[in-house]
Amino acid sequence: MLNRGFSGYTSAFNKLILPTILRNDNNPQDSIVACVILLGSNDSVLQGIDRRSMTVEQYIDNMSAIIQQLLMAGLPNTKILLVSPPPIHLEKYTKHVEQMG
Repeated sequence: MLNRGFSGYTSAFNKLILPTILRNDNNPQDSIVACVILLGSNDSVLQGIDRRSMTVEQYIDNMSAIIQQLLMAGLPNTKILLVSPPPIHLEKYTKHVEQMG
């Protein structure tokens, strides 16, 4: 198992680096057995607070492009697992942060 996660990256960044990852890690051809994609936490940061923020439409376009790249590299859709980011309850999170100082 290879972990190709990069802290702080968004779906936009991953869409750009995926061709290089596929070129390096999918050798010999079709050696990737499965791919787990968990992206969206950094994409959904608040606009105006973090430059990584993007619209839902941009996120959908990026995820579609990532999946298409994997399919074009020969990975069947049955071997691509999408994991959604966890939900955030802003009021509870704010209260937790305040309690932590």
